Amino acid sequence: MLGFTMKMQITIIVLSAVFPIIINAWAGVKTTEKSLLAAAKVFGANKRDLYLKVVLSYTLPFIISGIRQGIGRGLVGVVIAEIFGGSNGLGYLISRSADTFDSELVHAVLLLLAVISLSLIKITRVLEVHVAPWRQINKL
Repeated sequence: MLGFTMKMQITIIVLSAVFPIIINAWAGVKTTEKSLLAAAKVFGANKRDLYLKVVLSYTLPFIISGIRQGIGRGLVGVVIAEIFGGSNGLGYLISRSADTFDSELVHAVLLLLAVISLSLIKITRVLEVHVAPWRQINKL
């Protein structure tokens, strides 16, 4: 159906990364405190204000947590897609170097993937500080 094309690779990446974000966002919406919604209604908030100012503000940490999980799963999806259907990329490089018993290159690529992953997580933490400054983060 999708073959070994770029379309297949994108499908694997999206399927592996999107669900943690959706599930965490849903959990954030479902756990929004009813007292916050009631207080907003008392102060005259309409439906739009309830969603934008109360529910979204309460759900932002959940969404960012889902993005962090999605990054990890997305990177795994990238590597898997490149191993099985790519002709370039880090997954292809791991597969090719493992086939030729080049363990140094395999370890170098794995180290590079770890650095990329940690960098992306650090970026999401910085983003969280700017998007949700009320949330306490002990260590950046």
